[in-house]
Amino acid sequence: MTANYNWKLMKNVDWSGRVYYFSDYKKVQIEWENTIHLKINEYLSAKLFFYPRFDDSQRRKPGKSYFQFNELLSTGLNVNF
Repeated sequence: MTANYNWKLMKNVDWSGRVYYFSDYKKVQIEWENTIHLKINEYLSAKLFFYPRFDDSQRRKPGKSYFQFNELLSTGLNVNF
């Protein structure tokens, strides 16, 4: 099952993402992708991406979790020619 969404939080802030769920009654996989788009001014922008994930079908090391988390912050220079 997958759900996609887009929300305009403020004039210069958008939030988009995807939620994914799968289970075969033995294992569960859940993913939640989130991207926040920030327009700082006419020339600068930024993106914040965070991605929590749970997947118990993967082999794990003792003492470790099935939960994974990935995050990324990027900035950009916008120039029109």
